[in-house]
Amino acid sequence: MSGEDIVELGIAGVVLILLGSALAPILPFNFAAIGWLMIALAVFLALAMVVVGAAQVLDAISG
Repeated sequence: MSGEDIVELGIAGVVLILLGSALAPILPFNFAAIGWLMIALAVFLALAMVVVGAAQVLDAISG
């Protein structure tokens, strides 16, 4: 998963939150909660990419 994919996941989460908030009285379940989960996943994946990148840099320096 690339950085662009993570950004798209976050944007999709924001859209779901906005739609879920606007349509909450009509919908049978909460789209906003799914949007928050998508944003949390995007943040987690971004942090994981930073950690992996830092590990690769440290490996290159020490190797």
